[in-house]
Amino acid sequence: MCVEKARGDAVMKTAIERRLEIANMVGVRGKMHVDELAEYFNVTGATIRADLRFLDENGYIVRSHGFALVNRDVLSKLAMSATSKNQSGSTDFYEYVAHAFYGALEEKSTIFVDSSPLIRKSLKYLKDIKGATVVTRDLNLIQKVPHITDCKFFVTGGRVNTEYMKMTGSHMINSLRQYRFNNALIHVESFNTKLGVFSKSEFDADMIRLLCDLSEKITIVVESSAFSNNDSFWTCEPNKIDTVITDYNLDDETKKSLELNNVKILKLNINK
Repeated sequence: MCVEKARGDAVMKTAIERRLEIANMVGVRGKMHVDELAEYFNVTGATIRADLRFLDENGYIVRSHGFALVNRDVLSKLAMSATSKNQSGSTDFYEYVAHAFYGALEEKSTIFVDSSPLIRKSLKYLKDIKGATVVTRDLNLIQKVPHITDCKFFVTGGRVNTEYMKMTGSHMINSLRQYRFNNALIHVESFNTKLGVFSKSEFDADMIRLLCDLSEKITIVVESSAFSNNDSFWTCEPNKIDTVITDYNLDDETKKSLELNNVKILKLNINK
């Protein structure tokens, strides 16, 4: 197998950068030898073997007789994740989320709607929100639902995250404290039915914890892939959640676990 020789800046890579690139290269090619990688990164074979040992121990690759092989189990999980994203990203799921949340709303309630492309796409299917007062940190939300005119929109304070066009930072958290909500709609990307909600960022974890204190009800949207994700920051226990809207086929044990915590499960039937 021919591998393009390393450029001059390859020697400047940190161990973390080199290991990430090794994992990506093996993922693309399927198999690479220690000598190929040592030449590519302009490091010793001992350094590469240490990298491969680390990647193997953490499940990114499999070592075998001087080769780094792609971890088929990881690929399988990624494929399942991609499939579930395609399913949950369908029009049916967006529409289901919208109507499930609408059914949980009371007239003229005060609700928090989190920043999420999935939630924005879902709310486009609603004609109204029962005269609700909507508080959000999503700077794109109002322009995405111009047809909803029966409610009042408020955007939280805070610092603007220009990449995702949402409010963030300690000022955003502080501005939330002045509100009380009847319901909060949150899209979560990591959910363990026994341990609860997890987040990728410490800030999001803090925000959801605060919303659990400020809201009468918490409604979370959980795509299929979220049940296999393992994000770093624990957010809240399952009993803090009132309703789970999902497209995932929960097994009987999982359903029982959620029901024991008085969590209502609203599942899209994709076989309709």
